[in-house]
Amino acid sequence: MFTINPNQLNAKKARFVQAEKVKKSIHYLINECQNKLSISDEKLAHSLLKLQDIERLTPEIHYYHHALQAAMRRQEKDNVHILLLKLIDIIDHAASLEFKELSITSVGNLEWEKFVTEEAIRLTKEDCDREAEITPISESTLSFFKDVVTAALCIIARHDSDMYDEIHEQVKIIKLFDGKVTMGLTDVRILGAMLIRLPRQNLNPVLYFLEHIVHEASHIHLNCLMAMDPIILNSSEDRFASPLRKDLRPMVGVLHATYVSARIVRTFLQIYLATNNQEFLHPLAETLDEVIRGMVEIKKHAKLTEAGGQLIASIQTLIESAKTLPEWQQYNFKAPRMHRFGAGTTKVNQLEQAIA
Repeated sequence: MFTINPNQLNAKKARFVQAEKVKKSIHYLINECQNKLSISDEKLAHSLLKLQDIERLTPEIHYYHHALQAAMRRQEKDNVHILLLKLIDIIDHAASLEFKELSITSVGNLEWEKFVTEEAIRLTKEDCDREAEITPISESTLSFFKDVVTAALCIIARHDSDMYDEIHEQVKIIKLFDGKVTMGLTDVRILGAMLIRLPRQNLNPVLYFLEHIVHEASHIHLNCLMAMDPIILNSSEDRFASPLRKDLRPMVGVLHATYVSARIVRTFLQIYLATNNQEFLHPLAETLDEVIRGMVEIKKHAKLTEAGGQLIASIQTLIESAKTLPEWQQYNFKAPRMHRFGAGTTKVNQLEQAIA
């Protein structure tokens, strides 16, 4: 279960455990509201019954659960009433739907989309002092990039079927956007959805989306795993070096960064070994270097649960396997290269040292 290797049954179990926790919390919140708000007990009870029958909670349910929780903590009675009614309507609607293949659409103006985009912009300003932009795309642009995203998913399905099955198990919506700074995001408060920015024009768009889908899907899966076990026991106040960020991050952030990079390495490696496509070699080197840097920080400072130790051991096993790739013996680590996302320079010196 606590491994970087995807498995559909494990993904389903992790999603189930996380969903049951949210359902239990929704039950508690609704029961707390029942005696304080003039809403039919029968309607609430009916919605709770429907909630139990929903196998896959939608991002909207996760969002309104979070929003209702927050409003109740702030004791905003009028807002609590509004959000409770919205949550009930979303539950009733979700209960009438059957799960379909994941949808690929433009980011829009739904309440949960506004929340997560505003949060991303706020955090980018706070953490990096940079102004992010997240804007919708046109129908014609969406039509073109839906085909690109589908092509990326097909490559994952062909060469890493376990990862594809996990994505199918846990991801409901891919939202595309235009903008700057922020390239992709997901959030436990909209679990099951990911947002990905359109690639720069000088990048291979299929390779770009392939990486970002695996990246965000891995965040989603790790969030589900952390509903089963905390994995990291470090204080959230402490800060450490992260392989994907210039600013210092809490250890849980270092774990997330290292974990998603390790899963990208795993997928890239499987595709490269199956196809010998040289276009994957440089991104593989970069992401493997990220994993090595993240593991240095984790080994030095992380306080792990038993399950966390298992997860870190599986990452180390991947590193040792990836280091044996014969191509590294001829790889020019000193060559100046642009970062795979088209901005900045590459970092591969930790990988070079690791295989020396």
